[in-house]
Amino acid sequence: MTAYLAEHLDLSEYAANELRQFYWRRYGATLVGLIRHHGIDPHHFLRETHRFPQIGDLVVGRRELRSVLRRLPGHKIVFSNAPAHYSRAILAALGVDDLFDDVFSIERTRFRPKPDAHGSADCCARTGCWRRAASWSRTASRTCAPPNAWNEDVWVDRSSRSPPGWTRMSVTSCACRGCCACSRPALTTEDAEDAEKNKTRKSKVG
Repeated sequence: MTAYLAEHLDLSEYAANELRQFYWRRYGATLVGLIRHHGIDPHHFLRETHRFPQIGDLVVGRRELRSVLRRLPGHKIVFSNAPAHYSRAILAALGVDDLFDDVFSIERTRFRPKPDAHGSADCCARTGCWRRAASWSRTASRTCAPPNAWNEDVWVDRSSRSPPGWTRMSVTSCACRGCCACSRPALTTEDAEDAEKNKTRKSKVG
């Protein structure tokens, strides 16, 4: 993603990384800032910045993930700021893609993703989740809709802190026996980039 900004906005790597983080903190998604301030084509950006042919090597899940998800009642929908192909690739790499009813990706929010309330409202309206829904997140303070946008908002993390208005649920207190930490946090584009860089460094050292 940093490389994309550097190339298409003619920035140094340092400046591109600073701008990427600034837009991410301000809008919850770097893409929103690029659309608003630089007229970047969102489809081109998402396609070029989410190319990870070896995504399966970067995703680490827990063995009990599938069984835990199968025990959860109700429809399961992935609401992500990532593009559809990337979100589905992550689910497939974790071996749980068949357990989800839908993937509501950034394209379907018309590029108004979390934390923009429009994206959350659109997701609920199109999937019919207004009556009873829970938003599970570990990055609520910067990427999730405000509390009360869902029926219940659950903060998922191993730390002891949670944003105001959110219900914190640890592994031990979870009624579904571990669903809160049955896999690592969702792999963002930045995570994948860092993982690939670290992998390259290790190979060079070796």
